[in-house]
Amino acid sequence: MNKIEKFLKGLNKKEKEAILLLMLQIQKDYKKVPGLIKLTDYQDLFRVRIGQYRIIFKGYFSGRQHERIHQ
Repeated sequence: MNKIEKFLKGLNKKEKEAILLLMLQIQKDYKKVPGLIKLTDYQDLFRVRIGQYRIIFKGYFSGRQHERIHQ
């Protein structure tokens, strides 16, 4: 089980659905995600808040992203 799966397993159903939906939006087109913030001093790192959680990810021009979740 990777870190994302382990994290999601500990959430309630409502939080899990909201985070998974946001991750799908990021995967589809991260530049259109509401509340997107580019991290200062990093060329291609972005952050999105959802409740008390932040999803930090690296945006690629090829359309592929890698998500990491931090509390």
